[in-house]
Amino acid sequence: MQCLAAIESFAEYFVLKKYVKDLKEKNRLQQQNSHQFGTDGLITTAFANLLRSLWFNEPTDSMIRYFRSLIGHFNGDYRTSTQQDAQELLVWLLDKIHEDLNLATSRKYKDVKVSIFQAILNILKYALKKEIK
Repeated sequence: MQCLAAIESFAEYFVLKKYVKDLKEKNRLQQQNSHQFGTDGLITTAFANLLRSLWFNEPTDSMIRYFRSLIGHFNGDYRTSTQQDAQELLVWLLDKIHEDLNLATSRKYKDVKVSIFQAILNILKYALKKEIK
């Protein structure tokens, strides 16, 4: 949380509640995506509230416990009080916030289906071309 709170433009987006517009102004497809891949805005709103409290030096134990329990609700790996990898939590949290706020209605890229064997061959061919030059 502290590393995210230290990114000024990122933190201001949440502290000044600019995220609310992106969270609320969604069409039906965007809402379905937020529900399927995100948290329907629950994590994002709790994150924004906690970030705001950190910026104004007013975090409460109940707010921190609620945020932690909400994370555990959406990801069972974080339900227990065992030590977890901070980088994995950060990636997971940013992914959920991204999905909650995502306004895209369609993907503009195509999935390329290549077997792992073919991918390795492609890499080797590329490396050999570079080596020959």
